[in-house]
Amino acid sequence: MENLLLFFKRFGLFIQFLVLETVAIVLLVSFNGYQRSVFMSSAGFITGSMYEGVDAIGGYFHLREINDQLSAENVALKNELAYLKSLTPANQATALDSLCKQQGDTTHWLHYQYISAQIIQHSINKAQNYMTINKGWADGIASDMGVVSPQGVVGIVKSVSKHYAVVMPVLNVQSRISCRLDSTRNAGSLVWDAVDYRYATMQEVPGHVVPIKGETISTSGFSAIFPSGIPVGEVHDIELNTEKQFIEIQVKLAVDFAKIDQVQVIQFAGYNEIQTL
Repeated sequence: MENLLLFFKRFGLFIQFLVLETVAIVLLVSFNGYQRSVFMSSAGFITGSMYEGVDAIGGYFHLREINDQLSAENVALKNELAYLKSLTPANQATALDSLCKQQGDTTHWLHYQYISAQIIQHSINKAQNYMTINKGWADGIASDMGVVSPQGVVGIVKSVSKHYAVVMPVLNVQSRISCRLDSTRNAGSLVWDAVDYRYATMQEVPGHVVPIKGETISTSGFSAIFPSGIPVGEVHDIELNTEKQFIEIQVKLAVDFAKIDQVQVIQFAGYNEIQTL
């Protein structure tokens, strides 16, 4: 006991300084947007290096699953390529036009490019989940870029360091993504209620709309983050909000966030011009 008192007597002021300094930093980061973004960027570099080392070990246990997924995607792409090659030039043009319409009937797809990245850390059991990927501004990643997987929408890049980036996934109560019903084209906002990582809610859909259970919900294309037609999920359940004359749709998410490993970050060539307007 005497030694403990001597320790606090000798280092008490220094300990008090560390405590007050920590409190000051927490308050500064919590209530100031710019300082918070700088902190997240710096923290992203430090924690990113640590997470990447841990992920390198765990990655070996998922190689079979990843290879199976890549094999399935390659087979699907080869089948589509073989089908297009088998058509006459006129039919090829018709098939490509039909494909563009299925993907949202937009020419903006040509302005999007994809950067492959690996998730090295993520969570699904918090109200505000985040994930870290192993690509940063040195690889062409920037804030507000969309993030997808082969299954569908994942989230949006929030902060970037040289070699890493922090992504806000759909599984974050602050996330809000514009989407629409494939059958009626009615748009709404996808939000998460922090209850189940498998489901989210599509809000602000007019009450007269009649969704079909099991139908696909995709991105609307109303923002410069995601092109239209990327799967978000499917209609699982429907609830009418009689006070606001809107319906809320429970969406079974297309992406299994418990197993996700690889993602693609979307670069949109016209993003800065649209933001300027």
